[in-house]
Amino acid sequence: MKINLLDCTLREAPVKDLMFGKDIIQKFISKLEHANTDIIECGFLRDAGACENNTIFLNTDEIEPFLINKQSDKIYTVLIDYGRYNVEKLFQYNGKSVDGIRICFKKHEKDDVLEFAKHVKDKGYKVFIQQVDTSGYSDNEIIEFIDCVNALKPYAYSIVDTFGSMYPKDVEHLLKLVDTYLDKNIIMGFHAHNNLMLAAANSQLFIENLFDKRTIITDAAVLGCGRGAGNTNTELLMQFINTFYSGNYNLDAIFDIADDLMPKIHAHWGYSLPYFVSGTHSTHVFNINYLLEKHNISSKNLKNFIETLDESQKKYYNYDLLEKLYHNYCKGN
Repeated sequence: MKINLLDCTLREAPVKDLMFGKDIIQKFISKLEHANTDIIECGFLRDAGACENNTIFLNTDEIEPFLINKQSDKIYTVLIDYGRYNVEKLFQYNGKSVDGIRICFKKHEKDDVLEFAKHVKDKGYKVFIQQVDTSGYSDNEIIEFIDCVNALKPYAYSIVDTFGSMYPKDVEHLLKLVDTYLDKNIIMGFHAHNNLMLAAANSQLFIENLFDKRTIITDAAVLGCGRGAGNTNTELLMQFINTFYSGNYNLDAIFDIADDLMPKIHAHWGYSLPYFVSGTHSTHVFNINYLLEKHNISSKNLKNFIETLDESQKKYYNYDLLEKLYHNYCKGN
């Protein structure tokens, strides 16, 4: 059994419109290689296409120049947000660019995403299924979906704590459920967010419960880089695995990334009371950001307003509707 650490920093940064620049992207990947990172996520594939200083790409050939020293013992991936990329555009796998494609999707898309994933698999890529807001499904819904995943036989399937709302007991329940029903030949992964300051603890719990049962993947980002409160920190997980599971990660290379490549973008994410509200109410962080930027709302009023929303309004973002609901809330208070 093996623990794989997937670093998704280069993919997370564009979520907040953070720009790296071509030279930094190349150095970033090189340092992750030197750190012995098992899986390196290089960015997004989107129909909107590339931005010169960003890690959003139109196709896999645009990633190839950044992989000049591609290493055979590592896996390089890119993420597709289902509905934002036409799979017919995807080039056939040639071994020179990314090896795997991670596909995330919302609950209402679950009946269509596996057909999309099959097309990706048929093009020769390792397919990773990322079940967004896994805790938003009932146990039976998860079991039914995993039956379909087993039939597809992707490379990996991941539990995703999209809103950073999971406590350790929630993680333990889901990992036991998924481990029971997911084909043992499919790698099992976990992606955490830090709204409740539990991303690292939950990721460690995931490892502790499964390391001797099956091959697993834990997602992380340098300095916790990510939307809103951020993700599990790569450096924390590397140290944890090195200390307790005979890992061989080179923390010096991660320190070089943090010190030399990330100062300009650091401090654009991290724990705060508004993101705590996001986690406790499983609401999309874009709703939180909108209210903060548009109305400079206090933490207490933010909490009280979010509590008035139904589950659908919390999980998806519709700024026009949000604005209307907020004004109605203000009139009534």
